[in-house]
Amino acid sequence: MSNDPRIDTVVKMAERLIEALSADIAALEKGRPREMKTLDPEIQALSAQYTREAAQLGPPALQAAPAEARARPTAAPN
Repeated sequence: MSNDPRIDTVVKMAERLIEALSADIAALEKGRPREMKTLDPEIQALSAQYTREAAQLGPPALQAAPAEARARPTAAPN
């Protein structure tokens, strides 16, 4: 993991948001929009927090992050 705990926090938040978006896609494919995870207030709050945290990091911190930490949110789900 990263030497900067903020990187790890943002990566974990991104992973949770990606899971929620994947669940939304599945719900929409099934014709069940009410099952969308992003409608959950917890996920909406997480999205707002992610936006703030990611904005505070800035490019230098992200570029200094280990390659593994940078790649995790973009890796294909298992």
